[in-house]
Amino acid sequence: MLSKLKAKDAMLRNITVISPEDSLAVARLIMERHGIGGLPVVEEDKLVGMITHRDIILIGEIGELKVKDVMMRDIITVEEETPLVEVMRIMKEHGYQRVPVVKGEKIVGLVTQSSVIEAIMHER
Repeated sequence: MLSKLKAKDAMLRNITVISPEDSLAVARLIMERHGIGGLPVVEEDKLVGMITHRDIILIGEIGELKVKDVMMRDIITVEEETPLVEVMRIMKEHGYQRVPVVKGEKIVGLVTQSSVIEAIMHER
């Protein structure tokens, strides 16, 4: 039943992250190679932001820009025990395709639109 599902039931655990000091070119390459649309930005094991493929495209000429120059810093996070319906509400209201799952300030997973669908399908 959907009401029993938590963020931990839908989150991806093996996630790729990037440093704020990495170049946008590196971020774009990682996303393209892994077939993903966004990356959590982590510094010293602490989640400090998110960068998406769309962010990079909107910049146009990326030149020498770094991830920290473009990343979104004000991000909404959830905890593992957050009800999945709440995560889905956050995604809908804010237009997010991914929501980081944290324990303290450390990222432990990522709930994506695809992982939500997968979790719901396996719940039936």
